[in-house]
Amino acid sequence: MAHPEKKPLSDIFNHSPEKAKRLADELLQEAGKKDADLKKVLLLIQAGAPLDGKTEEGCTPLILAAFHGHTEIAAALIGHGARLEEAAGDHYDFIPHMHGRMTDMNDFSGTVRDLEQKSVSGATALITAVVKGHADIVRALIDGGAKKDGALPHARQRPDILKFFEEKKPPSPHQGNGGNSGP
Repeated sequence: MAHPEKKPLSDIFNHSPEKAKRLADELLQEAGKKDADLKKVLLLIQAGAPLDGKTEEGCTPLILAAFHGHTEIAAALIGHGARLEEAAGDHYDFIPHMHGRMTDMNDFSGTVRDLEQKSVSGATALITAVVKGHADIVRALIDGGAKKDGALPHARQRPDILKFFEEKKPPSPHQGNGGNSGP
């Protein structure tokens, strides 16, 4: 089922390029925090922060929320029209050097060698959530219409998450009869 393209709330604002960049940077910074604040993210979105800003590594706020396991923030970004298929740059990986700072090694399961095997070029939010094992975010992204094909090889390594890729959704009441209510 094709999902209609959601229009980000930021599209209704006519911010100067400088203000739009400042808001985008604030949203990226907040989404990238280990202890991100949902209320601050919602205020930034309501103020018209662009949802498609990117870090130097090419991470969007949605990818950062998926990385850090911020389920409510990811859901808010999805609900406000964040692009689900945006991918991080080629040099983005899951080794603990995110955004010029060390992240807590407890964020990762396994050794540094295991982390090197989890490096993913061009990771989308869905790939990031799958690799990091954030099932609630995986569910929200799939329900929001994220394309599963690129993340499927990673999901095959996680039976707890693979089930979301295999579920068949029943057709919505708006589908199936072509809009005809009669015989």
